[in-house]
Amino acid sequence: MTYLHALLNGFLDHLFENVVQPGFVAAAGIMDAIVLNPLQASGVSAAVQVAFLGVLTWFLSFLLCRLLRMDRAREEFYAAFAAEKDTWSAGIAAAPDRALKANLAKLRDNGLDDLYNNFLAGLFARNGAAYLLPVLLCLLWLNHSVLAEQLGREQVLALFLCGYGAAFLCRLFTQTRNHATLVRTLR
Repeated sequence: MTYLHALLNGFLDHLFENVVQPGFVAAAGIMDAIVLNPLQASGVSAAVQVAFLGVLTWFLSFLLCRLLRMDRAREEFYAAFAAEKDTWSAGIAAAPDRALKANLAKLRDNGLDDLYNNFLAGLFARNGAAYLLPVLLCLLWLNHSVLAEQLGREQVLALFLCGYGAAFLCRLFTQTRNHATLVRTLR
């Protein structure tokens, strides 16, 4: 079993390193060449570039939702689910024995649960492709090393000027257990 685990992990590592990562790097290079280099050449600030990239991300998500037919897929599933439920209900109503009806109801529930779980898995995959892929592309562009190289610092905007940065929040939420402690810590 350990051998199969190692084999699967090796395959997935190879797939990520040779397919996924170069694909993301190529997409970032294309975005850089088409969108960001002209914006930098025109003297637009980094904050405006990020806002523009956010609008492009929204547009890409909208386009992917259309291509994946997310609204139609949901409607089609609900129609098929209702038809399947009605078919089972008609069969259960025609059963003569009460015990048989109970067993058929359990079978119906298990079958409908499997159908719904498959729908949720597909919905998760479609939503991940439509909403997370553009965000991951933006995060690749906003990589700290890229920002440090282009801007000389690792943040687009310096937001935590008062010293309450992410380290403070991490310490705060791991040490506090209730609201009163949180309020005392913030004072």
